[in-house]
Order: sequence, then C-alpha cells, then structure tokens
Amino acid sequence: MTHGGKRERAGRPKTQLSRVKAFAPLRKSTAEQILSQHDEEALWNELLTATSVISVAVVSGGNGNEREQITVPDYKIRIDALKYLTNRRDGMPIQAIAGAGADQPNRITVTIMHVGGESSPPDLTPRLLT
Repeated sequence: MTHGGKRERAGRPKTQLSRVKAFAPLRKSTAEQILSQHDEEALWNELLTATSVISVAVVSGGNGNEREQITVPDYKIRIDALKYLTNRRDGMPIQAIAGAGADQPNRITVTIMHVGGESSPPDLTPRLLT
C-alpha cells in the first residue's frame, strides 16, 4: 500500500473549475458589442419600472382555496438600478475613515520611508496633516 504521491480521483472535481470560468469578467469590447445590439435607455427604464407577479389567496366567502395573481412593484431591482446609475453619474459616496484610538478617532498616522542613496536618513517625525 502506498502512502504518498498522486492518488486517483483526488482533489477538486473538474466540474467546479468550469463553473469558476463561467463567471469570468467580460472584456470591455465584448460588453460594448452586446450592449450595441440593445436600446440601453429602454432597458434601464424597464429596470426602473420593474414589477413581480405574485399569487395571493382570495378571501371572499368561498372555501379559501382560490388564488389570484397580482402585479406588484419590485423595489429591490428598482433601488439597485437607481444606486448603480447614481453612483456612475456622481461617483461613489465618500466613506468615513476611522482612526486607531477613541481619544482621536479621525487621526491617522502615515509613515513614509525613503529608500535611496542618501547618506543620512530622512526625518521620520510624525506630523499631523490637516
């Protein structure tokens, strides 16, 4: 019985590798080609007015087993589309940076080291940037 080396059928199944490749990002030229075949403004308008069809029980003196389909706004799709469009137009919102301590929550220390041919090291005294 061998104790080391390559073993038959060991490791990740081959099908998982093909799933990973399926989600590879598109090249810009491929995305441009796909989008050129569609009316982008109409697609965005469709997303901004997206709806879902749901089935609800009808309560009207019957036996209660009757169901009816109704159309309701799909707010998740709408808000995601709006967030994406506004972020593309205005840029991503500024994110707060938290410092190290509670006494000075907005103070951040940055150390820059110079690597070069100088004979004396540069001044590395921390300074408060405003």
